[in-house]
Amino acid sequence: MPSSSEMNVMQQRNDLQSAKVASFEQAYADALEKKVLPGYALIAGDKDGNILYSKAAGFTSLDKETAQPFTLDTICWIASMTKLLTSVACLQAVEAGLLTLDTPVETILPEIAKHGLIIDFDDAKNEGIYEQPTTKITLRMLLTHTSGHEYDWFSPLLLKWRRSRNESPTAGSTIEQKFSLPLVFEPGTGFSYGGGTDWAGKMLERVTGSSLEDFTRERVLKPLGITDISFFLTDRFDMRGRLATMSTHGDEGTVFADACAIRGDEFTGGDEEDVEFCGDGV
Repeated sequence: MPSSSEMNVMQQRNDLQSAKVASFEQAYADALEKKVLPGYALIAGDKDGNILYSKAAGFTSLDKETAQPFTLDTICWIASMTKLLTSVACLQAVEAGLLTLDTPVETILPEIAKHGLIIDFDDAKNEGIYEQPTTKITLRMLLTHTSGHEYDWFSPLLLKWRRSRNESPTAGSTIEQKFSLPLVFEPGTGFSYGGGTDWAGKMLERVTGSSLEDFTRERVLKPLGITDISFFLTDRFDMRGRLATMSTHGDEGTVFADACAIRGDEFTGGDEEDVEFCGDGV
């Protein structure tokens, strides 16, 4: 049986924990009141799968006519968090001997660096100035954002390159079309957030013959008991009814619906590759 001093320490820890919980709960309550966010779900667990804390509040949409209470079962688009899922799947393929981390990927993805390395842009000629990269891209680089790829909407240089070709950012409906961009630095010499993980997912598909969704479902999600997740909501009517719409902050901190947050192809049956991979994700 704990001594009185030990019990006092335990009580102090519990009181401190309760105060911390009350503090962040109040922060979220204030955010709802000030309309900083429409709704949320918070879940904390440990490595053994025990749920230590859970709470949901607010609504699934800014549209009062369609809004439902935000619950722990509400479905949310996690977008680039799909990079984690893709990376785990690729590392499993490495463990299985299907891929290697440090072998050049061009044998599987010959088109990955076809536009070379863009170092500047000639505005007068409306064309890029290029060099040929001397370092081969590897899977390790793709997974760590060190391959030289950058999202075009982040890069003024790549936006100019797109405009010179009469293309919009992320033009196209396939990974090859969206992310066949010039590199912005020599592979392995820098860091930039971009489509490297998308290319890694395409690489995985080519060596396994499976879609990214099928591979991740069988090798990652099923063993973890995760069922309420999908790249394609057209296949999951049970999830669509619980879907939260997305919102974003304006320049003055106001919140408004994000029209492009949930891509239409999930509902209209467009090119499925447009929503698979990290460009749209699960």
